[in-house]
Amino acid sequence: MTAQGSYSWAQDMPKHCPLTGSIPTTGILFRIVYNSPPDDDDFLMTVDDPHQIHYGFRDECGELSERFGDLPKDKQCDAFATSHFDNIKNCRRIAIHKNRTANVKIAEVNLKPSLGVMKETRPNHFSVWFDVSAQPWSCVVKIHPV
Repeated sequence: MTAQGSYSWAQDMPKHCPLTGSIPTTGILFRIVYNSPPDDDDFLMTVDDPHQIHYGFRDECGELSERFGDLPKDKQCDAFATSHFDNIKNCRRIAIHKNRTANVKIAEVNLKPSLGVMKETRPNHFSVWFDVSAQPWSCVVKIHPV
């Protein structure tokens, strides 16, 4: 499978996404979640995540905003991904840094290639683009406290 073939992406995701060099999802990654057990709301793309609304990627009608159009192409792609970390320590550090320790947990997720593609976009951070039919919450193997 390639990053562009064999998967179905969000209808309004830019054509240059996912990022070049992305590989099929595989292995254990960690993600901040709000529900236990996690559900589809815990794996929304940043652009649709109500916990990330401060970025202003969508306007009041739900369309991509002017601000989104001004982003560099790699940041546009990141907005259509979900954030995961390579170890629990890094995930916990981000939760604490963003003051998100109340009512959050850390999900340990065992990703399978059929779910989508991923790329390390910062040290210890992976952007993951899920196929529109993927159910990543079904791959959660453990919930950890922050």
